[in-house]
Amino acid sequence: MDKSKIVVLILSTSDKRYSSFKKAIEESWARSLREKGVKCFYYQGGAQKNEIKESTIFLTANDDLKHTSVKLLDAFKLVLDSYPETQLVYRTNLSSFIEAQNFLKFISRHDLNSDTYCGIKNKTNTTKENFYLNEVMTFVFTVLQFFGKRFYFASGSGFFIGVNNIIKIIDDPKKLKYVDDVMIGYNLIDHPIKLIPKRFDIKERNKHKISLNEYNCLINKGLLFHYRFKTKNRSNDSKNLEQFKNPNFRIEFCSFKS
Repeated sequence: MDKSKIVVLILSTSDKRYSSFKKAIEESWARSLREKGVKCFYYQGGAQKNEIKESTIFLTANDDLKHTSVKLLDAFKLVLDSYPETQLVYRTNLSSFIEAQNFLKFISRHDLNSDTYCGIKNKTNTTKENFYLNEVMTFVFTVLQFFGKRFYFASGSGFFIGVNNIIKIIDDPKKLKYVDDVMIGYNLIDHPIKLIPKRFDIKERNKHKISLNEYNCLINKGLLFHYRFKTKNRSNDSKNLEQFKNPNFRIEFCSFKS
């Protein structure tokens, strides 16, 4: 696929507490992808009007968790209006590091296109999602999964979606009260997730580390491109995220010699 037809959308926020993550991404993987011809935009709510300014998409939708689906659809619309040549979108968030070379190799190897929908597959049910943000009821219906309609969705930490699926959802959106990744899965309930990219989760006290051989296998055979930072120390997360632009730092941080 032509790189100019690929857009990366990074779920962001106007909350200044996350500015260190935006800076880390801007100084690392977003820069790398742009240098290779891929468009990258942060998108956030709470603005006076829907518009794209440099690397940020400003949206009038509320900036809270309850409105992530509205924000995402509004971002989709603005991107397609501004860049009608777009064929593939990768939606991720501020906790992610994306290794640019393997990201593009993954798209090429698997021939991702305008009909794509893929990511880390999760299962949920409509009854549970109707109580989103109610921790007690969410737990109850996580356990009692036989209530409600069950369906799969691609995790919002990072998923690919083709323009044909985007247009389908824009034309007839359902369940906008769900969080955005779940909403996408529900609207594409008849589009099974067959392709699941690798993801490397950074954990507390180096519990994420694997052998160097395993890590090299993930990089070379699995085309690992997505790392997720979500430890309790968010300050360290943002600092390490930026340093991941150094391949040697990534290797040392993620592996040990077997």
